[in-house]
Amino acid sequence: MAEAVLVTITAASVTMIFAHPILTRSLDQLQSPTWLRVTLFGLVTAATIVATAYLLRRSGDTKAKSLASLATGAAIACALYVVFYIANGALLVGLAASLSGGDTPSALLLAGVVSLAWFAGFIVPGAPAGLGVRELILTIGLEQVGFRAEALAIALTYRIVTLLGDLLLALAAYALARRATKTAKN
Repeated sequence: MAEAVLVTITAASVTMIFAHPILTRSLDQLQSPTWLRVTLFGLVTAATIVATAYLLRRSGDTKAKSLASLATGAAIACALYVVFYIANGALLVGLAASLSGGDTPSALLLAGVVSLAWFAGFIVPGAPAGLGVRELILTIGLEQVGFRAEALAIALTYRIVTLLGDLLLALAAYALARRATKTAKN
């Protein structure tokens, strides 16, 4: 539960920070009033506060040292998730450059797009691993940054590359677990 909360908070934060121009443009196209924008920001802030309170309560230990330890662990996890999203943005830059043959936006902007796609795929029920939802959001985000014709191809290639990466990591973890089991038996 803690991991899901921290990943979600980080994805929302990275999206709001790095993909701010896209979010603003999308909200402008929807002709959203200021109160909606403030409400959106307030909801993310409230979710962060509630999630933090939940994690502190679930820790079961109210000593200052363990609360500091919990906060430090959460901060480290969030920092690693930010690195993950930026790395995914860099991957997307590489894919976009190879598939479009043109200039690409910064990895940070695309990190915001990737985190928004990941976040949407995570919160939509009934979409295993965000299948379809992430690609839709990624395609829309890529169109917003200038990849009109190539957006779908980039999004689908991104899904295939990340799926292959997940598969390779799963196989490596399986091999390491088998090796550890054999070592423990001997």
